Order: sequence, then structure tokens, then C-alpha cells
Amino acid sequence: MKWSYAALIRPVLWWLVCFAWIERSLAQEKPTFRIIAPEFICNPAQGHGSTPDNSGAATGGVTGGNFTQSASARHLTIGFQTNGGQQLHYRVKAYFTLLGDTAFISQRHTVGLWRAVRQLEQRVRRERDVIAQRGQMTIGTDELVPGVVYTFGVVALDAAGVESEEQNFTMTYRDADQGASFEHGGSTRGGNDVSLVMLGAERTYADVDYLVTAQLIFCVRRVDYFYRWTIAEDGGRNESEPVAVAMERSKTLTVPAGTLLPGQAYDIEVRVYSTSSVDEMIARAHMTVRVLRRVPTAVLFPVDAVVGIDQTVRVRSYVSGVGEGMVWSCQSSNVGGNCDDTFEVSDGEALVTFYKEGQYVVQASIVGGEDRESEPRWTSLLVVHPKVTPAVRVLQWSQYPAVAGEPFELLVSVAGLVPNCYSNWTVLQEEGGFAYFDPAQLPNGRTLGGLFIRDVEENFLAELVDYGNDTVVKDVPLSIPGRSLTGPWKGLEPNARYKLRLETVCPEPIDDSKPGGPQAAREPIKSHWTFVLETNGAPEAVLPMVLTPEANGTALDTVYKLATGIAKDTEPDYPLRYSFWYVADGVDVHVATYCEITSAETVLPYSKTGCVATYAVVCDSRGACSKIIGPDACVLPGAEPSAEAVLWALESVEAFFDRLNYRDALKNAFELLITLRNRHSPQYDGAYRRFVQQLQQSIAHIRKVYAETAYLSEAAIQQFIVQAKPLLDLEEANNHALFEQLLELMDASPRPKRSAPAPSMVGGATKLNTKLLLMESLTVSKNVSVARQARTSLLSFVHQAARNYCALEPHYVFVGQLLTLEVNRYRSVAEMNVGHVPVPNHVLLSTPAGRGRLLDAFPETEYFCLGRVYYARDLFVERAEQAHELDLGFYEAFVLSVEKGGMWTLVDWRNDYFLWSLDGRRLPNVTCQTWGNGVWSGRDCTTVETATDEVRCNCTKLAYLRISNETEPAPIEESSGYSSTEPYAMFSTSGLQSTVAPEPGNTSIVVSSEPDLMSTSPATSVRPTMITSDVATATESDMVTLPDNATERAETFPIVPSPNTSIAHQNGPSALLQGGNETGPTNNQTNRSMAVSSLGYTVVGALAVAALTLVVLTVAYRRRKAVLRLADELQTVPSRARTQPSPHVRYARFQDEHNMTGDNVSTISDVLAI
Repeated sequence: MKWSYAALIRPVLWWLVCFAWIERSLAQEKPTFRIIAPEFICNPAQGHGSTPDNSGAATGGVTGGNFTQSASARHLTIGFQTNGGQQLHYRVKAYFTLLGDTAFISQRHTVGLWRAVRQLEQRVRRERDVIAQRGQMTIGTDELVPGVVYTFGVVALDAAGVESEEQNFTMTYRDADQGASFEHGGSTRGGNDVSLVMLGAERTYADVDYLVTAQLIFCVRRVDYFYRWTIAEDGGRNESEPVAVAMERSKTLTVPAGTLLPGQAYDIEVRVYSTSSVDEMIARAHMTVRVLRRVPTAVLFPVDAVVGIDQTVRVRSYVSGVGEGMVWSCQSSNVGGNCDDTFEVSDGEALVTFYKEGQYVVQASIVGGEDRESEPRWTSLLVVHPKVTPAVRVLQWSQYPAVAGEPFELLVSVAGLVPNCYSNWTVLQEEGGFAYFDPAQLPNGRTLGGLFIRDVEENFLAELVDYGNDTVVKDVPLSIPGRSLTGPWKGLEPNARYKLRLETVCPEPIDDSKPGGPQAAREPIKSHWTFVLETNGAPEAVLPMVLTPEANGTALDTVYKLATGIAKDTEPDYPLRYSFWYVADGVDVHVATYCEITSAETVLPYSKTGCVATYAVVCDSRGACSKIIGPDACVLPGAEPSAEAVLWALESVEAFFDRLNYRDALKNAFELLITLRNRHSPQYDGAYRRFVQQLQQSIAHIRKVYAETAYLSEAAIQQFIVQAKPLLDLEEANNHALFEQLLELMDASPRPKRSAPAPSMVGGATKLNTKLLLMESLTVSKNVSVARQARTSLLSFVHQAARNYCALEPHYVFVGQLLTLEVNRYRSVAEMNVGHVPVPNHVLLSTPAGRGRLLDAFPETEYFCLGRVYYARDLFVERAEQAHELDLGFYEAFVLSVEKGGMWTLVDWRNDYFLWSLDGRRLPNVTCQTWGNGVWSGRDCTTVETATDEVRCNCTKLAYLRISNETEPAPIEESSGYSSTEPYAMFSTSGLQSTVAPEPGNTSIVVSSEPDLMSTSPATSVRPTMITSDVATATESDMVTLPDNATERAETFPIVPSPNTSIAHQNGPSALLQGGNETGPTNNQTNRSMAVSSLGYTVVGALAVAALTLVVLTVAYRRRKAVLRLADELQTVPSRARTQPSPHVRYARFQDEHNMTGDNVSTISDVLAI
């Protein structure tokens, strides 16, 4: 009986173990990968020069996307593409069979074949870690035996040891002359001379752009083909395709974000057709992409806050992932209590108003799931305090989530501020997975941000004129700098969560409702506003970038492979996008961009230095990028390309243009033309003229396609212009017509495009950079009229560009070939340090503190822009006139006032004097000169040369400034488009006479001003002769020049020269000085009369001084008495006159509206930026 029990229990236990193992195996998802390899290796006779669809130019080899074929390098690189950047180890097993037409096989041949196969397997086993990190395996032809069919079985293993399904590919290697052929799934070809492979990720998310590239290889030269793309869902062709791809004729297909639906699988197919034969299909390939569901997450602003009664509280949300919307709710801490009666929901935010003290919770959830109970909810805890008056509102942020190591900025608006309020940003050190950093580690002693509202008595009690019932609103920015190369600050940590809080402390409200008695001491009331900042780490490069071959290659012939390992990142950030670049003659050339493909191939040009730099950029799906610097490639010029090879390269460029593949067209043209130019080839001129004709036709075609269809996006147009400019710069003096066409193409009216991405700071700044670079190139045109107009337009556009940069980023620096522009954005004048202004090119502008004014600003200014420019060349004088002189350029500083609607104006910046500190070591005996009346003149500046190389220019007005040793020319009435008494309205004085004239080609109104010059002689007043200036009128449509208002006209603000400033009187010496210099009897009689009357003048002067002193004392006494009387009256004002029926207490307005916005810097500022 005992034996039978044991016999029964053993099989049961065995089956239980088997079931457990099967269940464990099924629960673990098997890894998957895709083999990427061409279908053949071209033999040397065919392969040389056959690169019409890749990076070859004149005489290049054959290249692929993640594999390499080269006539000089007999090897093949096979790629293993994984899902989501997963690193897998591979076990390779090789099988072989002899070809059927193989003759007698000896025993020695068989043994050698076995040995070659086993050595190949052993090498792959030894390099398994490198193959896993790079996702590539290389097989050389010297490892193969002719006359053999190889079958490779590849099995992938993940970190847990789970094996994938075996995938096979077959390689037939006949001999070195005939090459090899491959067989694997995914493509169909029409002949033995073509291979088509699709390069793209097999998995993606719906909220990112999907990129796929068709890599086509010919063994013979061919350009008569184009591509056709189709997208089908669930393995079958839909009646309506999810994305318009009918016009896509190039090898790259970009599917905009939001087009593909999550949870679906799409079959993407590409077909290659011949242009010379009707309906002739050359090759076809397809791949399946699965769109994953990204779990949507949300972040609420704020997560907790202390708010006041009867205040509108805004709770804003940021959602990542795809969702159908937000569901909001509000509940009280009381049982069953809610705040729905004061709850409003708008797009992405909730507005709630509280009328009772207590705690409230605002909840938000994302619509999209069937089980509402299990949906994640995000909460915001709001505590209502009856004595809290500040209310915080989010205005904008730079990027969310923040990129680790990069700067982050958040701007909030705080309402309800009163005197003695102060706000500071802090980092909370809390548990729950929150990171922390010490603000004391910030570089240069910076703080996160804050402000302080000065006391009313400290600021302007002596000038108080009225009282109201309003508080003020101020912007408080949060600024976290990027990582510092020196010092302890390393920036924000990757993939971390920080809790940041804005703490505000204000005095307790004054409650006059209590009868009698003195007021008790006002206690400080604390409130806060907290949010969570998440960071996204950039992809981490595991291996350095490798360039193959390492030895010197030949320009336009040697095929280089740029490869980097699989970068590491978190799962939600996949797929990763790899972009490969090289730098030749200072131009960054884009080679290729792939998703989850870690290598690219290209030929390289011959540069001036003989070497070319390389690098790669890896970006995740949320915009965080890392740069990998690669080795330099030293390229030899090689033999002179034949006329046939050059013609073939130009024909391939034209074919690229016809297929709307602009990037490859311009890349191949750049490689060809740079090589011919640097080797001083006689074929350069003819090749360049041919390319210019092709580019002109391409621009016309692009303009037509962009205007009439929705195929080309604005981003594609900008990329085309950026790539075309370096080629035009080769002969920029002769290409002004093409530069003008590119400017017109850039300013073309945008249409709704296939892809409508959100506005990007980086993209907007790139467009401005490109436009400024194009305008710089136009200034060197050989056409004198075009160059003159270009200089005028550039000087006018600098201010518009500064305003646009200012709207995008708080600080930006543009460095071009001709000018350097630095812009800072400030919310108020109090934030600007106008007494110490650094200017590009190591120049410093200083002004006396407290004695300056910024006039003509908008009453409702949203922000100010402080711009500083260094022009490397004189733009006011023709180049032929200044060729013999040493031109050090000139400088400019200005302030723009921008209102909420975007309208902007140049501000009249006045001060006692402006002190410029410049480097004058390159020019002896210099003088400081400003531009005015059509010439450079030193009458408004005094030059001081120091013992060092510093030159100080003490000027009485702000204008274009330069240092020069040339003789000042006589003033002229008109110059070549630059003659004006003052170049800009920012230098105008009071009493402006405005004229309105429409800008040519624009219905917007531009206001120009005619300033009255202030005479330096007190006895005379000269009315100037007005001369129209092109610079003053060529402004943008959103720029206006404001005339002085009535109060400003009544106010006088003379420009007082400093003690070390010498100003020459234009009207000659006075009569008194003239008499002192004359000789003869008349002169003696005059001197005697003056001596007799000197005593009388002294007595009269003393009486006048005494009378003036008495008047000043009387006015001061009465003014002080009136202020004290007004303060006493306010103490007895009834409480009902200083409060309102609402439960919270209002405050008296404590400063004039203009002073609160920082428009008037003549008084002490009420806000102190921290």
C-alpha cells in the first residue's frame, strides 16, 4: 500500500513542476529582433560608383543604412534591431551546403570549410558583448569559402536568459568576383542588381513622429526611379489611409504625431518604380509597426497651496500621453461637502472660488479608460486662510518635463501684493521619492528668484497724491540654471522629481471695522504655492562613436561608417532617434536620421584642413538629447574626378530634387562642390553654375508645392534653407538673387500642413538665426544697390529680431558673420541693471545710477528687452570707400517696450552721459564717434585713452558708436539711405511731430518721428532740417514709435554734460567771449564799462540767490505740511470708506500705477528683485 502511494504522488509532482515551468515561460515575453542586411554584395566591377540613393557623390561606393558595402572594404555588417533599445546577446550557429555546380570536392577543401565555419562561430562568441552593445555583426569575405551556401541561425537572449525565436538568413558566396547574395524576409526585388531594406522602429507611441527610411542599393548607376508609400491597418488596406502619403516620392516617410492610433498595428509598404518605363516596379519592401499605448500621466499646478477667501484659484494641468480630456471635481474636508457651486472647468484648467475657511481637494482624472474606478487621480490640496491676499497664476514654462542638466524657467503672476510683502522660491526636502538640491550651490551666487515690495513710507510718502482700494500684481520668475562646467552645481538630476514652493509673506490686513483704540501690531501672514517638477534624462551613450575605416580614405570614394552603440534610456522614452553629422569647412552636414538604427554610411568631401569632424545626436521621444563626439577623419583628395563622374553626380542631385529629397540633394552637392573647390579643380566653375540652375528650379518648385498643397511643412522649408545657404556662401557676392528668393520663401504665408507641431523655442530661434544670416550675406553683394538696401534692411530688422528673441527666451545670443546680438528680457525696469550693461566684443556701457529715464514706453508694458549689438563692419559706408581703412565695426545698445498684444517700440533712453569702455589696442590715436546727420562725428563724445589698452567714450547721447582714427568728414545733407539727424526714435527728445505712412506691401501702420534738436547754447535755438531716413522707416508692422504725451512735453529734461565732457558750441563763441578777444579802443572802452558795473552785478546776484532760497524753503514747508495733514485725515476715515462688503479686507493703493509697473525710474523702485 505504501509503495502504491509513492508511485501515485511522483507523477503528480512531476506534472505540477512541468505546469509551473510552462506558466513561467508563458508569463515571460520572448525578446524579438529584426535582421537588417542587404540582399547581395556587389562585385567590384559593378559596385564602383553606384550610389544614386545614398551618400555617394562623384565616385562613391555602395552604402546602406545599418550595413556597409564597399568596393575597397570586402565585408558586410549585419544589423540586429531590437524593440525599445533593448540590449540582447546573440547565439549564432552556421550551417553550410555546397553549390550544385561545384565540381570535385577534396578532403582538404572539406576540412578547410569546417575550420572556417567554426572559427567564424568562435569569433562571434568572443565578441558577443560588443555585438550586443552595438547591435551589429560583421562578416568579412576572407572568412568565407567560395562555392558555399551559408545559413546562419540567430537566437537572441535577454538579461533573464529568455530566448527568442530563431531567425535565419542565407548567404550564397560564389567567389570574390561574383560577390554574394542574401535571402531574408521583408523585401522583394525585381532583379539581381537592386536591394531594398526599410529602416525604422517596429514599435512606437502615438504621440511622437514616426520616421521610416527605405534604403535602396543598385549595383549599376541609376537615377530613373521614385518611391510610393502606402499605410494599411490591421494587415489589410484601408479605403482611406491614415496619413496623406500620396505625394511622398522620397526615401524617407515621416508620419506626424497623433496620426497612428494606439493599440493598432500598421503595415507600411514602399515600392520603387521606374520613371523611364510605365508601371515598372523595381523593388518592394514592407514592415509592420505596432503603436503602443502610453499610460497617460498628469501634473497639477499647484499640488498644494494656501489661498484666500473670495479669490479665483486656477489649477492647471499638464498631461503627457494620449487622452480624451480631463474630468475635474472639487470636495471639501467636511463630510459630503463640495465646492461645485463655485467650480468652473476650461481647457486644461479648473477655476474655483472659496467663500469659507477650510481645506479643499481638487481632483483630476484622464478620460479614456472603461473602468472609471481604477483610473489614476491627481489631487491639489488647497487651504483657505481668511487673511491671505496673494493669489498665484502660472503664465508659462520653458519645457516640461525639464531636461536634466539644462536650464528651466517658470513664470508665475502673483496678485494681491501690498507693501512689505516678499516672495521667494525654495526647494522642499521631503520624503516620498523627491530629490533635493541646495540653492547655495547655484553659480555666481544666484538665487532661484523672488521679490520684495518696499514700504510705502520708504518709497514715496513724500509724494503721495491719492489713495485707492487696489493691490498690485507682480511676476515672479523661477530660474534654475543649467549645469556648470566649474563649481559644485551640476544641474537637475535625470529622471527625478523636485518639489518647489513659492513662499509669500505679507503683513496682516488692516481691519478698521473695530471701533476705537490704536491698531494692534500687524503679524506676518504666510502663504505658499507648490508644484512638482519632473526631469527627463537624456539618453546615455554606452560606447563611443566609431568611424570605419580608421585609416585615411579618399574624398568622394571611400565609404565611411559612423556607428555608435545602443544608448540607454527609460522605457517611456523609446524609440530613440539617432542623427549622424560631420563638419567640413565649418559647415555641419546632416548625414542621416534613423529610429533605433545605430549607424549610417557616407562618403566625405575634401576640406581645407584635410580633416572632417564627426558626431552623433541621440534624442528620446520627449525631446531630451545627448551628443556623442566622434573621431576626425583625415581625407585625401585623390585623383581628379573625371568629367563623366562630375556629370553623373550632378544628375543624381537633380534626381534627388525631382523626388523632393532635398536633404540628400544638397548634401551630395556640398560634397562635390567643396571637394572641387578645395582641390582647385578646373571643373568647379562649370559644376557650380550647373548646380545654381538646379537650385533655382528647385526653389520655384518648392514655392509652388508649399503654396498649393499641404505636403511640405514649415519645418521642412526651414531645413532646406539652412542647408542651401552654405552652398550659396561659396559665391555669396554673386548669389544675391538666390538669397532674396530664400528670404521670400522663408516669409511665405504658412498653410495648414500635414504636421502641425507645437511652437518650439528652438525652432523659432533657428528661423530668426537663418533670416539674419541670409540678410548678412546680401550685404556683400557685388550689386551696389542691392548691398545698400540689404544693409538698411539689416539695421532695421535687428530690433525686430531682438523683440522676437526676447519673446522666445529670457536670454539669447546670436553670433553671425557680421553682427553679434545679445538680448535679455525683463519684466520691469527695476530688474534691469542699466548702470552696468555688457556689450558683445568685451565692451561695457555704464550710466549714472538714479539719473536716467526710459520714456515713450507703453503704459501696459508686458516686458522690456535690453539689446546689445556689435557690428563687425561699418554698414553706413560703402565697402569700396572703407577698403583702405582699418574698420573695427561699431556698437549699439537699446531698450524695447513690448505690450501684451505684441506691439513694441524703441524706448527713449536718456541719461546725463553714457560711458563706453572699449579695447583700442588695434588702433592708435582713436576718437569716439557717433552716427548722426549722415556722418560719423565726435562732437557728442569725449575720448579718454587710459594707460592700458582701454578707451573710454563719454557721450551725451545714446547712438551708434565706434572708435576710429579717420578724419571726420563734413556733415552732408543726404547719404546712401542713411542720412538722418538721429537714426532711431529712441534718441528723440520732447516735442515730437509724428507722421503716419503705410509700409510698402503692408497695410499695417508705421509711425515715424521728427525730433527737434536741443541746442547746446542757452541763448539760441535752431530748428533742424529734416532728412528722411530709410533706417527709421523700414520697421516691422508691429513696431510703433510713441510720441511724448502732454506731461512729457511740459517736463524739461536737459542733457547735462559731465565735468570731463567737452562739447563744442556749434553756433560759435558768445558775444562776451568775442569781446574779450578783440583789440583796439572799442575793446578798451568795453572793458572799462564792464569793470565799473561788476559791483552792481554782484549785489544783484546776491539778492537773487537769497530770494530763491526763501522760495524753496517756503515750498518745502508747505509740501511737508500738506502731506502730514493728508496722513492725519486718513487715520480718521470711517471704516466703511476703507473696506468693502466682501469678507476679506482690501488695501489702499500705495503707489501710482506707472510707478508700480516700473515705468518711472526717477524714484526709488517699489520692487526689489531677489
